[in-house]
Amino acid sequence: MTPLHRYHLWLLLTVGIAAKSHAQVHNSSNLYVGSDVEIHVEGSVSNSGFVQNQGELRVTGDWLNTNVYQGLGRLTLNGNTTQRLSNNGNSIYSLRVNTTGIVDWQDKLVIDNRLDLTSGNIRIADPNSITLAATATVAGGSPSSFVEGPMVVRGTGYKFMPIGTNSGYYPVEFLDVSGIDPVVKVEAFDQMPAFRLEGYGRVTSNVYWQQTVLSGTFSGSPVALGYDLPSDAADGALAVYQSPAQSDVFTDAGNSSISNSNGIEKITTSGAVTGSLLLIGERVVVAPGSEAFYFPSSISPDAADPNNRTVKVFGEQLTEDGFQFVVFNRWGQQVFESRSLEYMTTTGWSGQQQAGGILASGGYPYMLMGKFKNGETLRQKGMISVVR
Repeated sequence: MTPLHRYHLWLLLTVGIAAKSHAQVHNSSNLYVGSDVEIHVEGSVSNSGFVQNQGELRVTGDWLNTNVYQGLGRLTLNGNTTQRLSNNGNSIYSLRVNTTGIVDWQDKLVIDNRLDLTSGNIRIADPNSITLAATATVAGGSPSSFVEGPMVVRGTGYKFMPIGTNSGYYPVEFLDVSGIDPVVKVEAFDQMPAFRLEGYGRVTSNVYWQQTVLSGTFSGSPVALGYDLPSDAADGALAVYQSPAQSDVFTDAGNSSISNSNGIEKITTSGAVTGSLLLIGERVVVAPGSEAFYFPSSISPDAADPNNRTVKVFGEQLTEDGFQFVVFNRWGQQVFESRSLEYMTTTGWSGQQQAGGILASGGYPYMLMGKFKNGETLRQKGMISVVR
């Protein structure tokens, strides 16, 4: 350690810090961290005074600020258990998350310059949020380090939101936001309501994304959605679908492309997307007049409309030969099976298990097999949303 480092450390220990190894560090006075200084705290830090951070503070426990925190330095959370973070509404210039646990976010906090996700998740619950300033950037983001909850982005241009849910990592990229001073909140959800897609499209994801304009004008942006895309979808069949509200029909957002970056698959639209709700679906192309078959992708067993209570197979071109409809839970266990086309046409599946018992709301993988009257075979996989 250079004399400069020793000088700063000596000052810190004389301005109101009480420190114990692997315990609580409390500052009730003025705390200054110079630009060439790194301070490592094995434990939690609470501040009721004034902190000016121009260097780096590394904390293995909680960071709880009830007064003033400022500066162009970096705060690093690098513990191995759940760490609470609260900063009294003050912004943080640079934040690095490098934990083996979870950061429990307890504030509405703005990142001014950089969010670095190396390891560990940030868990946020409404009404709290993490906001990226208009010029802030994000580094990292992966299945082992993402934001579990809402992120807010400000401004136009490119925006990256490494978000997900407790079931997985589902990042969103706004490739080129246009508008006037837009502030947009984005969040992923894995409890699928009963959505309706235009035409014969069907939902293929068990997650959807919601974007909410908090202020300014959002004119849209091409988007890239990260998801484990189904491998058996026909070429060009996968699409991003959008809707202004849950009760409206989701429309195809247009041309899209599939790519893989660092092990993350994503679907990217070529045109701007403006809808408040986004999901991934598959276009089902039916020759005009043939109406080969139609299969809804969501049901609501408790719906007032009986037509929305069951999944049925509609159409005149399928045969009983080799027909099979199977539903699985998220662990791949079979919960329902029918080998009767007549049954699935007239009665259908009501969201119950074969052995009895009601399935909870959520997405359930299915497999549908059979033959058309022209001799061609049908083999279709996807996801059914059960909403209660």
